[in-house]
This record gives sequence, structure tokens and C-alpha cells, in this order.
Amino acid sequence: MVMLGKKLTGHTPFPEVLLHGTLRDSYGRKMSKSLGNVIDPLHVISGATLKNLQAELENSNLDESEKKKACEGLQKDFPLGIPECGTDALRFTLSSYNFKAPFVNMDISHAKSNRHFCNKIWQAFRYITNHLSNEYIPTQHFEVPKEASCCDRWILSRLSACVRSCENHLTTYDLHLATRAIYLFWYGELCDVYLEYTKTIFKAEDTLAKTQCKDILYICLDAGLKLLSPFMPYITEELYQRIPGQDKADSICIADYPRPDQFIWESQSAEDEMKTVLMFTKQLLSLKTENNMTKTRLEVCVDCCSSQTVNIINNHKNFICHLSRIQDIVITD
Repeated sequence: MVMLGKKLTGHTPFPEVLLHGTLRDSYGRKMSKSLGNVIDPLHVISGATLKNLQAELENSNLDESEKKKACEGLQKDFPLGIPECGTDALRFTLSSYNFKAPFVNMDISHAKSNRHFCNKIWQAFRYITNHLSNEYIPTQHFEVPKEASCCDRWILSRLSACVRSCENHLTTYDLHLATRAIYLFWYGELCDVYLEYTKTIFKAEDTLAKTQCKDILYICLDAGLKLLSPFMPYITEELYQRIPGQDKADSICIADYPRPDQFIWESQSAEDEMKTVLMFTKQLLSLKTENNMTKTRLEVCVDCCSSQTVNIINNHKNFICHLSRIQDIVITD
């Protein structure tokens, strides 16, 4: 490729090359046809039954003893075959490994998990666009409103941190740290927390709060897709073409990648307050699980040792009840 590029264009096709460590199976063994642990990327993308894997092995040039050993390896490693995960899930999985390490252990379960991540992104996109509607016009120069809630300021702060993290880690080619930041933002912060918060807002009658939520949802969706685009180009392109907005680029591939100087909404106070809310919610859910009361909407009595904690719980009572699926919170003296 280098020689052909020099011959046809006079330039090398790429200025830098990233070299990764030896790719191994989930047990840390070197991939070998005789062991039957070689993972074909096409099988991960399109899926393959155990029968098909064994049929390909039978048509290989291995001798009979190696074929028998390889078949046993396939039976052990892929008893149900290889599930269909798709190109984006495979790309994201490979990018999530630390390729600077001398060995990289490839596990199909990671690709399967990232396929579910793709589904989560689709569901979040549908939820957001259903509330935006086709008539929604994105705000050109967004500024955080003074009356923005703590959760609004928190998700913008987490988005700003994610953009900064991606900028830093992509510059140093730590792709696994960039994908971790993106995954945490999409899954753990936007989907699991902020979208749940907006459900309480859209059920209420506060028109101003609903408008603010729509603007913030659009910003998170647009920036989130752009951050994810290098790792999942297909799903992000499909969704980018469907989001509202007349001034967006023709393709997400040529859209400007989010820069830290565009997202300057980090708020330590909002993050500290939401940390308390989420920790309290996690404790409530754990207590319900331990006592086999996950489906019961309880009235919870809380004894707080700090007036600051009391204020935080009172300010976020409806959201905490929604997240932890409880009826009410009573703070005792």
C-alpha cells in the first residue's frame, strides 16, 4: 500500500501507523487453526452456527488429528456458535482494548455486549426524537439558562468532561480510554440517568422546563453521535441523517468533531450534588433487592445527619422516587 501510494500519488497513504499487540483468544492463548480458536471477523459481524464453523474446519487443509483437536476446541469455546454482532459492535470492541499492551485477549462476549449498546443508542435516539418532533429548531448559540435544574447542569457537565476526555485520549492514541468515556456517557449518564429525569419533566406542566430539556437532549444527541462516529460509523451515520436541523453537515463523517472549547459547561457543584442523589438512589435499590421488594413501591423513612443532605433529598425527591421506584421519602427528625 505504501509503495503503490508513492507510485500513484507521490505521497504515502498515511502519515502514521498504529501497531497493536498480539491478538489472542479469551483464555490468553495464541489464535491457531489447529486449536480451533481463530475468530473470523466476518463471523462476528454476521454470526455463525457451530455447524457452519465445523464445516469450514472440515474444508481446511489441516490434517485429521488437528481437525479433531480443533473441532473439540470449537465445541468448547463456541457451543452455541458465534452470535451476530454487526460491524459497529466489532469495531467498538476492538477499539476498547488497550492495543499498546503486548497481548490483546479477544472475547466474543464483549462484542455481544456492545451489540446491546447499539440497541441502547437506538432506543435513546427514538426517545429523544419523539419528544423533539420534526418541527424542532436547534438553538444556534446555546447557553445554560440561570433557571436550569441541577440535573440539566450535571449532564452538560458530564458531556463537557466526555468531550475533553476524548480529545486528550485520541491525541495520545489511547483509544480504549476514549471508548470508555463515550460508553460511560451514553449508557451510564445519558440513558440511565438524564433520560429518566426528563420523563418526570415531560409528565409535568412546566413548559419552560420542557423547552430546556429538549435543547439539552438535542445537544447531547448531536455531540454524542459525533463522539461515537469514528468507532461506530454506520449506526451514527444512520441516526445523524434523521436528527432535525438544517445547518448540519451532509454526513457525520465530515462534521466537525466536538472540541473542548465548544463545551465549557463543567460544574463541580452540580456533579457533587448529583453524586449524592445517585449514591442515595443506588442504596435504595440495593435495599429493595436484598429484601426481595423490587416491585413494591415503598414509603421510605430516612434519618439524615446533615442538613445539606436533607436539602438535596428534598430538592430531588420526585426524581429519586422515580429512579428507585418508591412511593415517597419521609425524612425523620
